[in-house]
Amino acid sequence: MVWNYPEISKEDFTKLLKGFVDLLILASGFQSSGVPAHWDAENCRKALQWGLFFENMLRSINSSETFGESAREVEEAISEMQSNPLFPKVAALVLAHL
Repeated sequence: MVWNYPEISKEDFTKLLKGFVDLLILASGFQSSGVPAHWDAENCRKALQWGLFFENMLRSINSSETFGESAREVEEAISEMQSNPLFPKVAALVLAHL
């Protein structure tokens, strides 16, 4: 497969996706270390920005035949992350709807 989405590299997308998963973990009320999460206005703003970023990017990829290979690579990256036994179930549920 060949990543052909011009706005971001596959490697950068994967890093951002992992950051988004960390954000989903925070949404459960805890950090990945098990320490309680701290939500303030700035964290909420960041969460909304992440969501909008992925929504817009994935909409762009999925609505264009030009980026079909990139769409398959996104699905592969998500599947690979979810296959890890330590991957949080709450994150798996959200990613399944992307």
